[in-house]
Amino acid sequence: MVAPDRRPVAATACCTSNASTIDGLFGSDVPSIDSSRALAGPVMRDVRLAHWIRVLHAALDDPGVSPLEHQARVAELLLSLFAAYGRPPRVPREIGDEEPLVSKAKDYLADHLSETVRLLDVAVVVGLSPFYFLRAFKRSTGMPPHAWLNQLRLERARALLRAGESPTQTAAALSFVDQSHLTRRFKAAFGVTPGQYRAATPKGRAPALQR
Repeated sequence: MVAPDRRPVAATACCTSNASTIDGLFGSDVPSIDSSRALAGPVMRDVRLAHWIRVLHAALDDPGVSPLEHQARVAELLLSLFAAYGRPPRVPREIGDEEPLVSKAKDYLADHLSETVRLLDVAVVVGLSPFYFLRAFKRSTGMPPHAWLNQLRLERARALLRAGESPTQTAAALSFVDQSHLTRRFKAAFGVTPGQYRAATPKGRAPALQR
């Protein structure tokens, strides 16, 4: 349990996990994990972690947040929690030169725009532990994999709209929850709705997308 400072325990946010989940997330990212996975105590007072747990809970209730983003947020929260309060602490190792594996992950994500992508799927493809992969990807690209995937899907959405596809068809083709989900993301990124973009763009071949 992580509680914000000077708040009643009833107002705290809770996060639970088991040993196999922790091992699966960290894998080789933490060189020495023993059988003890205890936290420092039943209640830790930490304003920052309590805030991020509340943010995570809100994201879990949002149908527009992808499984990849859910899992990335959980992994990052668990690392922060066990790095700060684990007994013994979980100290992640330094990130090496993983550019070839990051490029492989980008190719995998680009090839699965119309499918549900999960963190473990990508980590297995590149042969890294999920959290080490998250850290390596973010260091290389400046963003987590779910943000990169969302950006690529929006770029592909522009291409489909330019080619004459409707917003409904575009949303379905790119694994958005529905048209309104596409509209929210598209307008946030480009300042116009998919329908407005399609109406203002001459039908034709879209420029090649950069990976």
